[in-house]
Amino acid sequence: MFYYVYMVIHVYMPQGTTVRISLGTKAVLDDLKVHPKESYDEVIGRLSHHAYDDAPMTDEELQALKEGLDDFKAGRTRSLDEIMKDLGDDKCIEALRKNGVSC
Repeated sequence: MFYYVYMVIHVYMPQGTTVRISLGTKAVLDDLKVHPKESYDEVIGRLSHHAYDDAPMTDEELQALKEGLDDFKAGRTRSLDEIMKDLGDDKCIEALRKNGVSC
C-alpha cells in the first residue's frame, strides 16, 4: 500500500529543487510578484521568459555591435564619471564616493 501511494504521489507531484537566495533577492522577487500567491517559480519563469530574445540580430544591430567593439579595442571609451559630469550629475558622484561607492 505504501509503495502504491508513493508512486501516485511521485507521478502527480511536480519535481522541484531547493535554491538558496539572499534576503535581498527574495525581497526583490516579492516586489515583482503580480499577486501575493504567485510562487517564486512563476515569478522567475515570467522574468526569464521576458528576458530571452530568440529573434536574430538585424544587420544594423550587428554593425552597431561591431563598431562598439572596435571603439573599445581602440581605446575610444569614457568613464562613468566623465559621462555623469557631462550630464550634470557631479553631486551624485560626490555623494556616492562619500559613502564608499565608486562609480
